[in-house]
Amino acid sequence: MSAVGLVGDAWQLLLLVGALAGLAIAIGAIVRHPGFGLALTAIFPIIIWESPVAPALVTLQGITIYADDAVALMLAGAALVNTIRGSVRLATVHLAAIGLAIAMILSTLTGTQNFPIGSTLVEARQLLFVAIAILWGFTLEWTRSGERSELLRRYAWWVLGALVLVALYHGVRYGIGTADDLLSNSSGEIVQTGRVLTSGQAALLGMCAIVIVGTAPSERRGPSTSAAVFAGAVLLMSQQRTAIIAVVAAAVLYWLAAGARSKLNGILVLGGVTLTAIVVAASGALNGFLSDLGTSAGSTGTYEGRQAGWMALLADARGQGAGAVLFGRPFGSGFGRFENGRWVEYAPHNFYLTIFLRVGLVGLALLAVFLVAALRQAWRRSTPRWVGALWVVVVIFGWSYTWPWYLLPLPVIALAQPLLRHRVVARRVTSSHRRQSSSGRPQLRGVGA
Repeated sequence: MSAVGLVGDAWQLLLLVGALAGLAIAIGAIVRHPGFGLALTAIFPIIIWESPVAPALVTLQGITIYADDAVALMLAGAALVNTIRGSVRLATVHLAAIGLAIAMILSTLTGTQNFPIGSTLVEARQLLFVAIAILWGFTLEWTRSGERSELLRRYAWWVLGALVLVALYHGVRYGIGTADDLLSNSSGEIVQTGRVLTSGQAALLGMCAIVIVGTAPSERRGPSTSAAVFAGAVLLMSQQRTAIIAVVAAAVLYWLAAGARSKLNGILVLGGVTLTAIVVAASGALNGFLSDLGTSAGSTGTYEGRQAGWMALLADARGQGAGAVLFGRPFGSGFGRFENGRWVEYAPHNFYLTIFLRVGLVGLALLAVFLVAALRQAWRRSTPRWVGALWVVVVIFGWSYTWPWYLLPLPVIALAQPLLRHRVVARRVTSSHRRQSSSGRPQLRGVGA
């Protein structure tokens, strides 16, 4: 072996050791501070318009590790550590989520035996990330009353603010666009839709607005409602129809489940927003935007093309026999089909169909059990109404898009259905807390301490 080869191998080994050390440190940080893990998941919805593929971090033995791969590994490691240090208590929602994750893993392993590993992992990674995000969220337990809501509220404010700025920047630089507009680079390659937010960004923006309103203390109702209304205007500007429908449906159910006073406040807010919109529209200032909005609302070509693609994929699955229907075809099989007269191979824009195609009716049944159990828990009388609204957004959004994995931590953590018990999630203990603990007050301790 040449000296150059030895140096290259040594460098690869050094990168591997450094990557593993960094991963271990990050896992420890997430276990100790779950808010850090939640913050990491917030990076991707903020940058995904400019960078649909997450930045590459390192290449080891020919395998490129991307930033979202690294974060998913961190969350999976943190979930494993939490589970080892805790005592598991399984509810129906947990069993269904675990069963679905196992089915995805088996489909991935089968795919690696029949198809190139690279194409199999590319196809599987986003669904595996969804399972990881769900299971990590379930391994979190909160020791202080209100701690979970405080964390989610801070997350929602930061992400909402960032997404609003992203949307405004895109609107100023590229224009608002319509549902059918596409942006191309200098070589003519289509790089993004003409809308100011992606579908996942728009859905997350609406979910953050719901959290901000739902967790607002009484003295901050006004600013929280104003922020939510402004976020709603940006959501409308995004013209992401599935996200708009999902958020509106969730808001309506949220309002119907509210008390009389909250319903009256909602009517007053809606009335004020409607009156303002009428005045502004009458001035002619929004003529261009209203025209674009009407064009987007009336455009059905995209959805009709997707439906044709869905029917083709379903017919192909049935033609593969009972095994493909019951258990799906393994990851790596591909999603080739015709849409709008052109051959495409990307995953269908339907989470439920994607689950059926890769883990069959068995996986679809597990997903149905998971969602029913989650919705039952979310809409219980003892659960805050905004939690149920989050799950409504997720369920509806999945009809036209695959669930972006970064959407899931928010509703799962909000569900407050921990998989573990008899464990204490560590928090940073300040010097004042340490002094208090010496005087007989209970001191927060690390997991397993």
